[in-house]
Amino acid sequence: MKKDRLILIANFIVIFALFFTSCTKDDDEPTISDQTTENNQPSKDSFDYIAINNLIVDLSDADVTNNGIVLSPGQIVKLSAAVTPDNATDKTVSFKSSDDTIITIGEDGTVTAIGTGKAVIVAAAGSRIFTCSVVVQDNNSGISPDIPNEPTEIFFSVSESKKVMFSPGNLQYNASKNEYRFAEHQYDIIGEYNQAISDDNEAWIDLFGWGTGNKPSKSSTDKELYTSFNDWGNNIGGNWYTLSKEEWSYLIIGREDANKKFGIAQVNSVNGLVILPDSFTLPTGLTFNSGVTDAKKANATDYETINSYTDAEWSLMESNGAIFLPTAGYRYGTSVYDFEYGLYWSSTISGTEYANYLKISSNDVSVQAKYRYGGQSVRLVRNVE
Repeated sequence: MKKDRLILIANFIVIFALFFTSCTKDDDEPTISDQTTENNQPSKDSFDYIAINNLIVDLSDADVTNNGIVLSPGQIVKLSAAVTPDNATDKTVSFKSSDDTIITIGEDGTVTAIGTGKAVIVAAAGSRIFTCSVVVQDNNSGISPDIPNEPTEIFFSVSESKKVMFSPGNLQYNASKNEYRFAEHQYDIIGEYNQAISDDNEAWIDLFGWGTGNKPSKSSTDKELYTSFNDWGNNIGGNWYTLSKEEWSYLIIGREDANKKFGIAQVNSVNGLVILPDSFTLPTGLTFNSGVTDAKKANATDYETINSYTDAEWSLMESNGAIFLPTAGYRYGTSVYDFEYGLYWSSTISGTEYANYLKISSNDVSVQAKYRYGGQSVRLVRNVE
């Protein structure tokens, strides 16, 4: 699958005019040589752009500094964006500001410095999200801004030494096309249409038996047919894979301030779980409440009592790195049940009949075990170096 290429051109100053040394580069991107200045800044005399995955940032008119981007109150810069090739399937480009009281950015790419302080501008295209710190200060302040030398890719710690990014949506499969894809939106679910699962089904499904990466349309309830794990990520490329039991647990209870970084929610009228990255800036005007309800029984109507976001509001949360795991229910054979629950497979087997999974309900988020032949959701990850 060819990746769409995002070209960001700054008419006056480029927000991402820093050397992206920490990010990986896809094989089909333009090569970047060692053409840097003595203080490790990109040399505009040496090359006209830097390429990071599907981001290409034009440096031709940029004022590049080693400390990052510094603006003065009232200063306005203009970003214009275009996606190539012309027949790209997704030409959506979005820019967001983490704090509208410091900097704003309009849909047309106009960046305005409002008040002094630090903020973050987020560039998002497809599944890729990059951030860059910006300082707005008075010209005479003499302050040397404490800005990292390079943008930081948003990540989630799943062990003490491993960081990952999540796929842009739940995994989906079409048997007639023998094709995988990720859901267009994080809150998209197939729902009751999963009951049409078969080897020649022309519709998409998103509830899978455990370890059925090589046979995603398997719906048998014979436990003997689910004895080994074939990761769905092995069959779609891109180094995607399924988290283990231990990694799901670390994400929810093991990482620093883990209990403050997830909360049940309703997003665009769909129930589910919001998980925040290790470092998160709450968008201006929005709130986030961590945890679940203290009710004794799970209830589908309780999700929105903790957090509720419109599609537009969720777009802001998503641009700052939040992920959403919708409650897509589960499948038994060809019957689909209980959309008040979200069940997300791990790669870990449990005993002779079960496998571990992340359970999401309005009053509980935990790692549990369930029969391997049940159809559940799959959300893939890949490592962030």
